[in-house]
Amino acid sequence: MATDSLDLTGKVVLIANDIDFTGDTIKPLGYDMTTYFNGELDGNGKTIKGINATATATYFGGIITTACDSAYIHDLTVEGDVMSDYQYTGGIIGKLAGRLNNVTSGIAFTTTAKYCAGVVGYVDDNGTLTDCVNAGTVTTSTSYGAGVVGYGSAGVTYENCGNRGTLVYTGTSATSYCGGVFAYIFPSTVTCCYNEGVVRASDAGGGLSGVIASAHGTNTTGTFYIKDCYNSGEVTSYYNNAGVVLTGSAYTKVVMENCYNSGTVTSTYTDVNNSTYTAGVSARYFRTSTYRNCWNSGKVISYGPSYVSGVIGYYKGTGSETATTTIVGCYNTGTVECPKFYVGGIVGIISTYTYIDSCWNTGDVTGGYYCGGIVGQMGGSYTSVTNSWNAGTVTASSSRCGGIAGNATSKSVTISNCFNAGSVISTSETQGTTDGTSGTAIGGIVGQCGCTLTNVYNVGSVTGVSRVGGLVGASNKTSTAFPNISYGYSIGKINAPSDTCGNILGSSVYNGTIWSTSSSISNTYYLSENDATAGNSTARDTASVGLSYAELAKLDLGDDWTAGDNYTYPRLATLADNDYAKAYAAAVVPADGDSYSSITTGFNVGTPDGVTWTASSGSVEIDGNNVTFSESFSGTLTMTATSGDVSVATELTCNVVVSGISDITGTAREVVSEKFYSIGGAQVAEPAEGSRAIYIVTRSYSDGTTETVKEVR
Repeated sequence: MATDSLDLTGKVVLIANDIDFTGDTIKPLGYDMTTYFNGELDGNGKTIKGINATATATYFGGIITTACDSAYIHDLTVEGDVMSDYQYTGGIIGKLAGRLNNVTSGIAFTTTAKYCAGVVGYVDDNGTLTDCVNAGTVTTSTSYGAGVVGYGSAGVTYENCGNRGTLVYTGTSATSYCGGVFAYIFPSTVTCCYNEGVVRASDAGGGLSGVIASAHGTNTTGTFYIKDCYNSGEVTSYYNNAGVVLTGSAYTKVVMENCYNSGTVTSTYTDVNNSTYTAGVSARYFRTSTYRNCWNSGKVISYGPSYVSGVIGYYKGTGSETATTTIVGCYNTGTVECPKFYVGGIVGIISTYTYIDSCWNTGDVTGGYYCGGIVGQMGGSYTSVTNSWNAGTVTASSSRCGGIAGNATSKSVTISNCFNAGSVISTSETQGTTDGTSGTAIGGIVGQCGCTLTNVYNVGSVTGVSRVGGLVGASNKTSTAFPNISYGYSIGKINAPSDTCGNILGSSVYNGTIWSTSSSISNTYYLSENDATAGNSTARDTASVGLSYAELAKLDLGDDWTAGDNYTYPRLATLADNDYAKAYAAAVVPADGDSYSSITTGFNVGTPDGVTWTASSGSVEIDGNNVTFSESFSGTLTMTATSGDVSVATELTCNVVVSGISDITGTAREVVSEKFYSIGGAQVAEPAEGSRAIYIVTRSYSDGTTETVKEVR
């Protein structure tokens, strides 16, 4: 293609057939860098092959150098090789101010300069790209390389643009800011853009993203609108990686909706002495921004130290009363792993004026310390987590680990209307040094806490070597902030030495020093059978109340809670229809005198709407809330409550004897005592004669024998 200075405004250049330039020397339109393409190039679904070009200046393109605002290029595939040492080079177009639609690059593109891409190097204001795809290999040795766009001005519209090829960064900078689709763009509308290819760097290179590497803003530019974008490819580099958006500036404003990652995002950096950030969706979040309904199902792993999560890793810029960030309706189902700190299912760390609402995690979260099912560290002031829940296993090799948050120590931080159903574990075997960085502060809701918790509960097990609690592991190590806990309960098993744990709040004593004596606990309860603090004078949850299974199932915690039948634990009203909430709320309530380790007769079960029960033995009959034994049974009985895809199993040790109605034969034995039960297994008062109902009677005799019979009274 030779340069053509003819004005093509309103004219159409039609590609009638596939064209193969292999072996030919060609020049792109506008090769003189002064003539711009201003007409319509109709590719007609054809392919231009055999392009072999080397850039001679900035804004160089494989077939067009500059396409001005009246240009329209569409329905075209371009294949070949393009090399460049100049900025703003594109495999197809150098600079675009017009429209580009349904264009695919199969170019093998190699560059040593910034802001270069497989499709377009530079997109000017008001440009439009629709259905533009890179399917070739882009290799860059410097920063800001991409599959589709190297540099984009503000106000551009990108729709359904993606990368299916391979992007390789061969440089050594940890901040390369290379992206599968976009390298460096200013506030624009980005809709349905995606990466399905491989994005990777050399052993020493880092800073990659599947879709947008740098979403850059200034104090005069507007807001990014990023919607329905995703990454399903592998993103791997030394450190600082993300599936959808890597980073931006302190002035960046984003509205991100319905974006997700299903690919594997990996940072291979192993030096734990430097900070990194890695996340499934956005490695950094920005003040004055909203993240709505974004999710991760891929594996997110960092071998480095910090700021790792399924959805968002780390904040960029500190918020204020007029610059707030909202993260709402986001969730993670993928595994998240990091050897050190600030690791979360949804966010690694949040800062001032950041609000998390209606988020959830079912993926396993593993880290060193500051690990949480929702957020690793609630830093700064005026942050909150509301209407959120975790059912994934949260594991720390050290300390400050919680089902919702690992660490939340500011008195202006709040956690409300949240529950945890996952196991929370510290694998450390030592208490560590006086700063409590090993094996300490492990809680069902928060590991270490100086904030306010209202309307929260835990049904997961909590395990650690010291300062372990059903809701909170430990008070903050300061006198200026302390846990304020009200309206909640814990039925999770506490696995820790008895002198370092609490049913609600773990011991505030560490190495003989009381960190805080001002903790406030009210209207907060625990399962008395799981009492973890018997004889523990240092526990700070003396204001909490132990209740039996039956008492907890009848507990009324107020208008923010949903009460079920007399055999269902309270659920949060905002999360009452959640399958995890319903399955765990369906209680097994033994008869008076029985326990899970000793079932001698029938018992009751909770039946929230939609919950079904199954038993592991055919000796059991389930009728609504009533569970009875049709025959004698000795051994382990597993009762399973199922709601949707969620099942919760409860194991019972049974020794139940069932016989027929006894004959009156006369005996020298004397009856010492009798207990009467309804046919459903509930204990009742001795019935009046003539009631004409069937009762189960447990009878003790003077010779020490007992029997259980059915009788009609």
